[in-house]
Amino acid sequence: MTPPEPAEVLQSRRWWRRERPFTHFVATDVFSPEFYAELEGSFRAILAGGLDKSFPRGKTGYDAYIHSFPPGIDGPLSFFVSRGWHDLLAALAGVKVTDDVGAALHHHEPGSRDGTIHNDLNPGWFDASAAGADGINRASSARCDYKHGEPLTPGAQPVERIRAIAMIYFLNNAPWREGDGGECALYAHRGSTAVQSIPPVSNSLLAFECTPYSYHRFLANRAGTRDSVVLWLHRKREHAVERWGQRAIVTWSR
Repeated sequence: MTPPEPAEVLQSRRWWRRERPFTHFVATDVFSPEFYAELEGSFRAILAGGLDKSFPRGKTGYDAYIHSFPPGIDGPLSFFVSRGWHDLLAALAGVKVTDDVGAALHHHEPGSRDGTIHNDLNPGWFDASAAGADGINRASSARCDYKHGEPLTPGAQPVERIRAIAMIYFLNNAPWREGDGGECALYAHRGSTAVQSIPPVSNSLLAFECTPYSYHRFLANRAGTRDSVVLWLHRKREHAVERWGQRAIVTWSR
């Protein structure tokens, strides 16, 4: 299946740019009802495969089940790692990015714990020889370890990138009310109180540039599950170092 172009499935062309506590974009009713139904159906089909099998438990203290997109993903969800969506997000944020994309489905069971405050300015490793026909290089856990760069298949050519844009798209969630939890909270700095909280309303999204100041975290969901598509575009390491310095990049622990 060839993913549709954004213009074919977008419903909302009005996205809000907010500057506090850092520049970010929010949008509601993002896709047409028909395309949203396809995305939700694909998500539910993967979820029906079972949490332990289809959604392995996160291993870093993040209280979520995570299903990483395989590089050959097909069907409606492949839209999120398509050339069209990649280019739209890059233009929206005004960030010079590479063609390297990582994406995953996140599932939080009711009562999941608060996440830690972090900024997503992390490395991501890709096999430079694995780009698709559209030029997009999708992260592959079978070819190259995303966090540390170890080659996992003969002929892999690991290259290090740095996360440049983060996107969270909410889907498959029950109607949200104040007090339900599950928001993505945005912070001015570590240890501060949340300045903005983005609720997990289905068919809405949050996007922002990953910088040393893009502090955010998941807030515990008290009512119902919380589901989303999480995606990162990437930049060259030298561009991040030139802008913020080597020490600003948050490396992964082993």
